Amino acid sequence: MSILDSVEERKVYSMNRVLVVGAGSIGRRHIHCLKELGVPDVFVCEPVEANQKQVRGMFDIRDIFTNLTEAFKNTYDGVIICVPNHLHAAVAVPVIEMGLPVLLEKPIEVDIAAAKKINEAVNKYNVVCQIGYCLRFSSAMEQIHAIINAGTLGKVLCADVTVGQYLPDWRPGVDYRRVYSAIRSQGGGVCLDISHELDYFRWLFGEPVNVQSHVQKISGLEIEVEDVAEAIITTDRGTVGRIHLDYLSRTLRRRLSIVAEKGNIEYDFVAGMLEIYEAGSDFWKRSLCNEDRNMMFKKQLRHFMECVKNKSKPLVDAADSIKTLEFALKMRSNSKG
Repeated sequence: MSILDSVEERKVYSMNRVLVVGAGSIGRRHIHCLKELGVPDVFVCEPVEANQKQVRGMFDIRDIFTNLTEAFKNTYDGVIICVPNHLHAAVAVPVIEMGLPVLLEKPIEVDIAAAKKINEAVNKYNVVCQIGYCLRFSSAMEQIHAIINAGTLGKVLCADVTVGQYLPDWRPGVDYRRVYSAIRSQGGGVCLDISHELDYFRWLFGEPVNVQSHVQKISGLEIEVEDVAEAIITTDRGTVGRIHLDYLSRTLRRRLSIVAEKGNIEYDFVAGMLEIYEAGSDFWKRSLCNEDRNMMFKKQLRHFMECVKNKSKPLVDAADSIKTLEFALKMRSNSKG
């Protein structure tokens, strides 16, 4: 980032005091991005000593608190919540009741009742609450969304979504059996843990009206949750889609394939390659979209700050994210596995 970019961001996105609750890997990424956006005072609440140590070694942080009671003796312009999934409502609702804007990591919660408590608080206190489905802010996904909305390729007929990565490789140096991904009550399992794909599927292709799925644990991983999910979906826009999620692939796979009336779109998230074919053309238009991964997080943060400044609705709000949670739970409940 250039000095000019930093100055401009500080001018437009003037949020001066931000608390990050939870300083695991995603919390540290948010801290890094807040620093790059020029937020002058970033505070952290983190009870785990190892995480505290990492934060102190990586960043110049105003204060690190071990509990929320101590943290909220201060005032903040916004709060970013990165605690385990099953604690989202327990942390987010009291913060919202204070009237503070919240960026809450995905998924919104692990069950519908808890998710609705968050949304009810948002509505009651008229607070900005954005859910962290950051893939919507990647440049490639923004392009794909714009093409679909413009109708350039006509109606989307079919869509194929794939994501997979070997769970023990996700967090180097951490016992995968002890993290929330492996524990059902904490929101583990591919349907909730990799719900980015379910969110952008809805965003691009419409709401699921028919879901047929096979959700199962098939590997020798020492987990109590599903490690693979396959679903066939029909949406309210008439798109037929397939979604594959897994904890099993020894190399990261993340791909999207779209068949439309007047062309095709292929996107490989890992390679950063976006390919577009229009009927009647003799070639595919190819472009590299391998932007720095932090860029979409910074764009997400800028959007959050803009919504707070303008008192506007976030792109991914609590009510919208409840629909993604319902989609994930429907995949589980409709499973033939």
